[in-house]
Amino acid sequence: QVAVGRAAGAHASSDPGGVMALHGGVVQRVPQRTRRGTVQEIARVLEQVSVGGAPSLAPALAQLPTHARIVLITDCLSDMDALLKVAAAHQVAGALVECVHVVAAEELDPPAGTFLVNEPQAPNDKRVLSSASAAEYRARFSAFRKELASRWRATGAGYTEVRTDVPAARAVRAVVMGLALPSDEGAR
Repeated sequence: QVAVGRAAGAHASSDPGGVMALHGGVVQRVPQRTRRGTVQEIARVLEQVSVGGAPSLAPALAQLPTHARIVLITDCLSDMDALLKVAAAHQVAGALVECVHVVAAEELDPPAGTFLVNEPQAPNDKRVLSSASAAEYRARFSAFRKELASRWRATGAGYTEVRTDVPAARAVRAVVMGLALPSDEGAR
């Protein structure tokens, strides 16, 4: 929804919009253009995206033109070091880069109780999250997000954290206008 909203905003401003979606070992593309129907085509492509896995984003980013406006929408759980390096090189060459870090609301505020949890990128790595370990988990996850925001900004890129429980229209406005969402604990 954020990607489609961002594309619609670009299209409304007569800027070209496109998408490259990586999922399940597949790369789907809609090239940048301004023609009518582009936003609908992007929406159709993104409807087919299945979440999961840990695709390497850096090689895909390296394929994009260095004069583009690039908005990465990711959970930031893949190859961050390599991705930051490629993003910094693109920015030096003139690209504008924005990282939209999508964070599940349940990750920020896990429900009370004891659960067996795993990351979608590592389904065999299961851990117990209990009420006793939740405070440590929250502190570590908060530190991870703050470090990530700092690293993206150090490259000159923008960074916006978007919770999954924030309405898409509000998230798109935050990304476009460079606004912090109040629920992101100052990550902007």
